Formats: sequence, C-alpha cells, structure tokens
Amino acid sequence: MDNLYVPTIEDLEYHYEHAMRGIEGRHDDCPLCWLGSESDNAPAPTTPKYPGITVQLSGTDGNAFSILGKVHSALRKAGVPKEIRDAFSSQVIIRDYDHLLQTVMEWVVVE
Repeated sequence: MDNLYVPTIEDLEYHYEHAMRGIEGRHDDCPLCWLGSESDNAPAPTTPKYPGITVQLSGTDGNAFSILGKVHSALRKAGVPKEIRDAFSSQVIIRDYDHLLQTVMEWVVVE
C-alpha cells in the first residue's frame, strides 16, 4: 500500500473550489484529477504484467469475486506461481470495485 494516494486538505479544497466555480479540466501532476477518469485525455494504458494471458470479462457475471476467480484461474493455468497469484488477490481486495478492474487490467489482457 506504499503507492496509495491520500489527498491533503489543500488538495480537496482546491478541487472543491474549482467544482463550485464550474472550472473543468485536469492537472497533469494531480492524482485527484485522474481518479475515475475515462476521457480521451486519460493516460495511455500500459502493457499488462502478463500480456499473454487474456481473460474474457464481457458478457459474464460482474461480481467482484467472480472476476477475481476468473483472473486467478487464468494466472494459475498460465503457470504463474502461487505466491504471485496470492499477491494479485491481496492487491485487488484491499479497495473498491473500480480498483479491482484497474488492477485486473494491469495484470492481464481483458476482453
């Protein structure tokens, strides 16, 4: 959890002020500006840790545990060691659903 961003009071006040004034846009150096962003200005996706592993998520149960199980199973079938699979599982269950999806996309190719 060493790269968990915790906004300061100043960060929150800054963004609250911009929201109240109707100022739009993002600041490249501000993690709050990029949280949950899906616009064209979002950072380009990176290559997953395991680009040779593809997991089909579309058209299936969107339950977090179902997604976790599918990815964990795909990692196991690809021969990824148990310690690394467990590290993946630990990483995705510490936050929310969006974090789960982001982490899955950082680890494997998602269709």
